Amino acid sequence: MKTRIIICVSNRPDLLEKQIQLLNNFMIGEKVVSVVYDTRDKQYESFFKKICDEYNLEYHLHLSEPNCAPSFYHAQAATWAYQNVIKDEDVLMLLDHDMFLIDEFDIEKMGKEAKNMARDRFSVASMVDKTGEMYSLVISSGE
Repeated sequence: MKTRIIICVSNRPDLLEKQIQLLNNFMIGEKVVSVVYDTRDKQYESFFKKICDEYNLEYHLHLSEPNCAPSFYHAQAATWAYQNVIKDEDVLMLLDHDMFLIDEFDIEKMGKEAKNMARDRFSVASMVDKTGEMYSLVISSGE
């Protein structure tokens, strides 16, 4: 099963590079990483393009509407990515630019576990399969 990982970035190319290194170290299974650079002024474009070229990542430029709140920019970029970057992959992961894996992570295994867990568990992330059905990745409450 192939996982499409979309990372929305706006600044801090150094964080993206570390995030990619950790994804390569800890993510189990086939993955395609797409970087969506959300910007109004393209200040860091050359840096993000260089990292994408170096790690063979898909690069997408998203020009945001000016004069909005930071959370709006992030939501706008994620929505744009969902509508324009996703193809027919089995699983989708949307990651913030400052989220890092620190241990092995098997999305297929987690997806199966999440699908079978009770609803009263604490949700920490979500994924969408190719049919559009959403599954939450969760941490058990210990009950």
